[in-house]
Amino acid sequence: QIQGMSMMISRANIIIALERNFNGIPSKDFQDIVRVFIEECGLHAESDLYLFQKPIDVICSALLNEQACGARYALIIDETDDDSIMRLLQTEGILSTSRKNLFKLSNMPENTQMEELSLVSRVKFAAQHSNTIVLSQTDAVNESFYDLFNQNFRRVANRDGKECLYANIAVGGISRRSRVSESFRCVMHVREIDLSSLPAPFLNRFEKYKLCVAELLTGKLERHQFLSRIVGRAKGHIQAFLSMMTLCGFIPGQTLETLLLDMLQNAVDYRQQDDMFSSQFFPGKSFSDYFTFFAKNYVGLSITSAEFESVVALGEKYLPISQAQALEDLIRKNEVECPFNVVQAFKECLNFIPNSDAIIAILIDRLFEMLLTRKVLLTLLDLASPEEIFKKRKGLPLDLVEKYFQQEHFALKPMLHSLESCSSSHTTQLKKLVVHTRSNAHIVGIPAVRPEENSSLKFAKVEKYVHPNPKRVMIEHLNSLKNELALRSTIDTWCDDEDKEILLLIA
Repeated sequence: QIQGMSMMISRANIIIALERNFNGIPSKDFQDIVRVFIEECGLHAESDLYLFQKPIDVICSALLNEQACGARYALIIDETDDDSIMRLLQTEGILSTSRKNLFKLSNMPENTQMEELSLVSRVKFAAQHSNTIVLSQTDAVNESFYDLFNQNFRRVANRDGKECLYANIAVGGISRRSRVSESFRCVMHVREIDLSSLPAPFLNRFEKYKLCVAELLTGKLERHQFLSRIVGRAKGHIQAFLSMMTLCGFIPGQTLETLLLDMLQNAVDYRQQDDMFSSQFFPGKSFSDYFTFFAKNYVGLSITSAEFESVVALGEKYLPISQAQALEDLIRKNEVECPFNVVQAFKECLNFIPNSDAIIAILIDRLFEMLLTRKVLLTLLDLASPEEIFKKRKGLPLDLVEKYFQQEHFALKPMLHSLESCSSSHTTQLKKLVVHTRSNAHIVGIPAVRPEENSSLKFAKVEKYVHPNPKRVMIEHLNSLKNELALRSTIDTWCDDEDKEILLLIA
């Protein structure tokens, strides 16, 4: 803003600039930087917390503003150890990490030089064609792209007189000038545990943003008043469960939050809810039909009739007497008496906390809390050992314990049979399956079975531990695949063989 002969910059713009250029550090440290900067600018002291954007909003602004003149490329600091942030950014539609856009070096021991050369060549091609790419675990080849990361471009006019951008990119030991599209963007992904080993000059080339799973979940829930209310209450029940259980691989602040984001990834944004209510017709006649339709189309949860019945049973058992009686009356009817009132109750739940006299809206609110809690607990139970479940069985809901021991996850062969049956019931043709198993001595001892294999000794062992028809199974040990090319070749071979319906990779 120009005032007289002076240019005035607002506090908000100063903070936005700081968020883009001095980020990637803990929130408290960043607030201290902002305070010092504001004081040095001679502005009067006041609380600036209301001006701060959520980390995910800052990242969205940086990634979507592809034409920002002079803006540095982005570096995302991932607080997880398994790159969950990148997968969740893809799920939320913020960043594409498809095979076309993600460039990542494998950890396999052989043919690393060929893989590095291939990655550099593919990045050169992407830079020419206006792509937004993501680089992850590329420490070995980052030196090849220093000119590109610095945006140290040389402008050269082509035959038509149009200026084109060029940057030096090294392939092997040779550095050559390569063309770069003006709309090309690069996003570097780094795990927080690796941050201390990266040189400062490399980090200074990027705008840095630090993300954790909890921040992604918070950002999503802020756009869904209904889900924010439901998740907030469900977390209380879930935390009580977590306090008494020991779960394999559970990471506080990551596992539960990732699970909730995955379950609610298809939830309708609050800005689209009113439009959907005005354009969509609720099919069915009973309350269960309305509830199932709402869960799938607005909350993003697909539920079976058995799941709905289990939730209703919980409601009738634990809700206050007046609400339990109203629920029983509502469920007993094959057709709701006033469909308009039921639809309005669902709409009220999305936008407001139900009033005490809005009994249908209250029931919807409570049932969704029970549904989400039950789904999360059933998923988390998969991380518990049978011994842990049996030891804590008296403190767990009986139906969850029964559900756990009904699953076929104590032996590989019944588990594969269960997965096959599940696929057959939903499709006319059996789909290929990828199965993750807990390895033990018997599984590690299973022999590799490749196409055209005809060993009766191998087939006998596979038939005993894996599948009654060994010819439908392809088995490979990961320790025999020494490079990425071998792994890709194995998967491609399996995909091309119509007879091999199951591929078992043994680690």
